Amino acid sequence: MAGNEDWLDELNEYANDSGEGGDPEGLHHRNAVDFFENYFRHVYKRRVGVRNQYRWSARWWENAEALIRIDAIWRAWESLRNDPSTGISTWLRDHADYHMGILLSPDGPMATAEDANGRGEPLPHDPPPPGHFPEY
Repeated sequence: MAGNEDWLDELNEYANDSGEGGDPEGLHHRNAVDFFENYFRHVYKRRVGVRNQYRWSARWWENAEALIRIDAIWRAWESLRNDPSTGISTWLRDHADYHMGILLSPDGPMATAEDANGRGEPLPHDPPPPGHFPEY
């Protein structure tokens, strides 16, 4: 297992990478689904399920509120990821934690979701079908 320094170095390299294909806008991810699928669900881990404090749907992208909030989290991450001082802290406090607190709430938009994960596992995710999103 890599030490904390190695993990932090890898995370910083990932965040500062301009993404595949050298996107002219400097985006690391193509869209919110790509961001969630390949990054966010792996680092923002919470136990979810009927018997847990939090709720989450693997088909979150079918819920308009969830989609717009994850899109907002992604756009803020793209904007703040290269700020070497407080960018990621600001992103966590003002964007990720704020929106995820609402999304994961037992009274939130996914209150009836029954998907679950185990301790330390990524948030549940079912990829959308091909063509569901124009860029996906």
